[in-house]
Amino acid sequence: MKQSHRAGQGLRPYASPQTRPVLACFFPNSAAAGGSIKGAIIAQDEIDTWTVHRFVPVGFDDTQITSEEAVYSVLGGMGEPYVIEIDQILVRSTWRPSIAVAKSYGGPKQRVLLAGDACHQTVPTCGHGMNMGIAEAFDLGWKLAATISGWGGSYLLSSYEADRRRIAQMSVQWSQRHMGNLMGLSATLQLDADIINSDTNAGKDMRNRWHDYCQLNDGHNKSIGVEMGYRYQSSICVLSELDRDCSAPEFDARRYIPSTYPGCRAPHVFLKSGTPIFDQYAREFTLVEFQDTATPSAVGLFQLTAHRRRVPLDVVSLRGEDHAHQI
Repeated sequence: MKQSHRAGQGLRPYASPQTRPVLACFFPNSAAAGGSIKGAIIAQDEIDTWTVHRFVPVGFDDTQITSEEAVYSVLGGMGEPYVIEIDQILVRSTWRPSIAVAKSYGGPKQRVLLAGDACHQTVPTCGHGMNMGIAEAFDLGWKLAATISGWGGSYLLSSYEADRRRIAQMSVQWSQRHMGNLMGLSATLQLDADIINSDTNAGKDMRNRWHDYCQLNDGHNKSIGVEMGYRYQSSICVLSELDRDCSAPEFDARRYIPSTYPGCRAPHVFLKSGTPIFDQYAREFTLVEFQDTATPSAVGLFQLTAHRRRVPLDVVSLRGEDHAHQI
């Protein structure tokens, strides 16, 4: 059960030095109840709008609990419901976690193409769902436009599924993994309400083990490599480099390493003027020329080839941008 609401006084987000302010509390029931997780709270606007997840068993009649009661129950943790003033319930829904990726992102003749939630189902952990949907819409959009305009060729649309479906499979697997870590917290640690709240050595030990577990399993907030570090590999668009001295960056789920290796996301970098290099890019293809080192004949060859193939290509010429050139 999920619901978003506006809360009155009493709740404040925790401001982490590494992430945006967010409160995400996972409260276990008693160990006798199997160590299940009772619910979660997530700050949506860092002020007064929250999403509360109240976990219920399969087949549960959700009409037996009001939205307010669900919030109070989660806030109460292992104890009695904790009542607060709620200004407004914005939305309420009942959902069941599901992991799925479509077998195909389009019909055999590519007259029907899918993007976003039509392609995959995932759990909210890590927030990869919208990331995938936006990236799919962007990738499909420019490839569809190129095909309709005539310069995309006969096979460009095939690269959409080849690349994006692989990324979706990876993303939902990481979401499932991190959700499993969160859901397994209380069962793994055998949390006990009386012990964890006690001013004893046993209570201190349990709190330390809880802390260590959360520090070790914090990937749901630190998966920038999954979000930005993937690389497109379809041979339709990306040719393997022949330079043996240049290798693809190694994938790391927790790190994003900017790279200009073919298939990687174009790196974001500020120029000496203080403006981002992205502001220099055209709507279609852009060739970045570093005039300090570029060979004029090579740039001209790119332009000539693009013109002959009717591929839109703009050239951005930069001088003295050593930092951008190093990337």
